[in-house]
Amino acid sequence: MPELTREAVFTCLRERRHYATTGNRLPLEVKAVFQLPIVRFFGDPARGSCRNQLTESAMMGDIVYSPEKEFLLHVEAAGASAIESLDIFNGKRLISTWRPYGQRELGLRIRVIWSGAEYRGRFRMSAWDGVAKLAGNTFASASPINFFNPDKQLRMVSPRELAWQSVTTGNFAGFEAVLENAGAGSLQVETASGRLELPVDQIGLESSSVDLGGLEKRIMAYRLPDRNDCRRVSVKQMVSLQPGVDNPIYIRLTTEDGHRTWSSPIYLVPDPGW
Repeated sequence: MPELTREAVFTCLRERRHYATTGNRLPLEVKAVFQLPIVRFFGDPARGSCRNQLTESAMMGDIVYSPEKEFLLHVEAAGASAIESLDIFNGKRLISTWRPYGQRELGLRIRVIWSGAEYRGRFRMSAWDGVAKLAGNTFASASPINFFNPDKQLRMVSPRELAWQSVTTGNFAGFEAVLENAGAGSLQVETASGRLELPVDQIGLESSSVDLGGLEKRIMAYRLPDRNDCRRVSVKQMVSLQPGVDNPIYIRLTTEDGHRTWSSPIYLVPDPGW
């Protein structure tokens, strides 16, 4: 906001200069920088001629036209918890994923996540009651992720078995576990909606997942470093545009406390041809 007034607040809301989060509010800047001047529209150009201006950059919520085929996306964020990943999207298409660590930093921590819903609307709830068992290895510790119901919690049945009751309605839940051995044995996850089984040494940086239909219903497992102190991120990446169509570019930030943040898109639109 250029000033702290009601008018400035509602102007920012109408121009989509805001983001959504399931957790704590955080400083977030998403900016597109171009080499040539671009046109910023103060309305939807698909609905007819509207006021516009020339500029060289765009922020979240802006509707712009650029003659270039790519631009530099700059993201700055600071999380209340350690930052796990930053995803860049063009509409529903995932462009890239940034993490503050690489394959070499991975350790004994693993995460098993289940997510999604049956469909849109009422009764969309997916049931995930289940167990996780280790063969040839043991759990040193385990902690729940997004278990909101105090009556349905994660339990360590034994050093080789975890059990839980859980549901999702489009969100995600799961657990983080510290293993006694980073590469030994196998993991088997059985839930009311599906199962995942794989050797422990195949749990890596990229998630191993099983799609279960519905609305992004899936189970996944991936590995984290033993310690992640990254709470601030600054990423610059070139993004290519698809010609002749709208390109809504936005980011999704995931933090280790189980929360996510989504920016409003920067809408890059085709030449309106007025």
